[in-house]
Amino acid sequence: MMVSTAKAVVYLSLCLCVCQVRGSHIPEKMNRTIQNLLRTYNIGALERYNGTPVFPREPLVDSMEKSHLSSAEKMTFMGGVLETYEKLLGQMLEQRPNLTPPTAGGREGLDSAANAVPGAGDDEVRTDLMYILGKIQDLKRHRYQEQSKLLQRLHDLGKVQMDDRTIQSKALGELPWLYAEASSLSSIKKQTRRRRRQARKVIGHQ
Repeated sequence: MMVSTAKAVVYLSLCLCVCQVRGSHIPEKMNRTIQNLLRTYNIGALERYNGTPVFPREPLVDSMEKSHLSSAEKMTFMGGVLETYEKLLGQMLEQRPNLTPPTAGGREGLDSAANAVPGAGDDEVRTDLMYILGKIQDLKRHRYQEQSKLLQRLHDLGKVQMDDRTIQSKALGELPWLYAEASSLSSIKKQTRRRRRQARKVIGHQ
């Protein structure tokens, strides 16, 4: 138990250091609002820092030892994270009493969340959640439009009618081109990684 507690304290200290470095990228009001919400959605240190984050950082890490994703891939992954946050905050708002949350991703949702003004019966937590949701939606709208379109296309793939004979036949007919394209993209990525490794070796021997 003491070992687990010590690990949690060390992990917390590291996270606080990272937050201090990255805090300059977060508006002061947003940072303060998040801290206010954390007092409401409070959990123990052992639960919060148990080594299993909701959104792992590994796909976004790009170190000299190992390159994970390209910038475009990271943007797409982060677009998915923002979309998940949007849905999560919408769920949290639904759990607040007497509230009809904005439609996630819709224009009305963007405007109402971004311009939310506390009204009669609104509590501080609800207002804070609306503010954070608005910041997420604004970021998606202004910087992640292309990623949102791509994620929507990926979502639409899940709607393909697998048991439809016409769909099955058309998909088989389209497969040769798609398979060749997928193989080509995979080869290009491998070649890019190989060149990066070779360049690092050259730099390391200089």
